Amino acid sequence: KCFENVCELDLIFHADAAHQVLDELVMGGMVLQTNMA
Repeated sequence: KCFENVCELDLIFHADAAHQVLDELVMGGMVLQTNMA
């Protein structure tokens, strides 16, 4: 897991991890996966 509890500061100071999560979830404008369990 990348984040347990996310706040705005996590997104600001760990933008690279947030981008990685978004890249895994969205590709070509389509949502690929929403269940990260």
